[in-house]
Amino acid sequence: MVVIAPMGRKAALTSLRDTGGRGAVIPTGSYVSAVTSREVRDLADLGNASRALGARWEEVGGQALVALIGQEQRAPSGESFRCQAVVRLDGQAALLTESSGRGLKSPDCLFAGRDRLGRLVLQPGDFKFTLDVATRDQIDPAPLRALIEGGGPLFNAALATLLAEAGAAELGRENVAVRLLAALDAGQARLLPGFFLAPDEPVNRLFLRQAARRRRGGITEADVRFLPVDLRFFDGLPGAEVAPLLREVDGVPATAPDFPCATYYFQLGAAVRGAFSLLLRPLLPLLGPEPEIDAPQRLRGALARRPAMWAIDVARDLAALAMQRRERIRLAHRLAGSSMRGRPAYEVVEAAGYTIADEPGPAVIGKAELRLLLDRVEAIHSAVLAELINERLAAGPFANDQAVLAWLQAVRPALEERDRAELLRLLAERAAGAPAPE
Repeated sequence: MVVIAPMGRKAALTSLRDTGGRGAVIPTGSYVSAVTSREVRDLADLGNASRALGARWEEVGGQALVALIGQEQRAPSGESFRCQAVVRLDGQAALLTESSGRGLKSPDCLFAGRDRLGRLVLQPGDFKFTLDVATRDQIDPAPLRALIEGGGPLFNAALATLLAEAGAAELGRENVAVRLLAALDAGQARLLPGFFLAPDEPVNRLFLRQAARRRRGGITEADVRFLPVDLRFFDGLPGAEVAPLLREVDGVPATAPDFPCATYYFQLGAAVRGAFSLLLRPLLPLLGPEPEIDAPQRLRGALARRPAMWAIDVARDLAALAMQRRERIRLAHRLAGSSMRGRPAYEVVEAAGYTIADEPGPAVIGKAELRLLLDRVEAIHSAVLAELINERLAAGPFANDQAVLAWLQAVRPALEERDRAELLRLLAERAAGAPAPE
């Protein structure tokens, strides 16, 4: 069991030894609650942990989908059918782009089979690494109906393949969406509410118990299909290489971690790696490439300079420094960017005698054409800035961030004046009858 430790590190580690390594002590409480806490997640997302965990779960969970074929699937309403085929849609980038471009939401996967009356049944599925971010509308059949009605050729091709594998020969391979809609309207086919595919581990089990007690209308176990997962899940994820060092900080034996424990230290590892990435990244890409980061080595150095009480303290301290650096990076990008956007650009255009509008006129410039002119100004701005930076670097590297920012502030007035002159030149060319930019 994992307990809160109000007694300090020495007593905490004594407690750990007294339990023979069967428990662990962290200041945030239990691992099961810590991995879904807002603070831990925000720290972890310095290293894009949520995205990495979600992508890995889609990979791992997707491999387990084949085991559901031939099984009886049950909807939250109690209705059931025998699954005969499944198709994954989440990994088909072109299909997802097609659907979103039509304002439609595609499920992660789609199941097909037959109910006891022989009717064709379709049911959506959605991968969720942690169920606390799941909402019932994500598995509702209504978005699937809209997708069948308005989906593009890529979705229709995937649908045709799914139905063929499910033995729905009566729908054929051509105009399958139209035929399916007719079958749905005639009661010969059905769309059932879907379910979430989640790792079978304590965090998700606890969430379902809490949801049942605290929330009316929340998801229940009937909305979830639990799939097996083990500690190999984290292998190779960015940040996982730092987790063993962070466990050492907390005095957790290498043999102790269960899945919530491994998740917690992966999250902190992602936070540490993400912080180092921000701290070591050049303020601007023009100043050089991002360095390769040996996060464990960097962490060892940081711990040697300032030993930490807890692993989360390491992540907090590095995150605070990284957030300060992020603000300096943002400032550098603002200083380096073209000034001819927004109100300054409009002022130059109006000073040149133009009105910005979409209606045609003798002294009117359309917004689309203006965007093209500003893109040309920005391209020239970037080329000039690159040349200036190369000239400056020829004299030696910048001493630190402050030196970079001071230099950008010094050269910005001249760049602003050049941007303004360039836009005026392009407007003069336009007035003289030069062809509009494409």
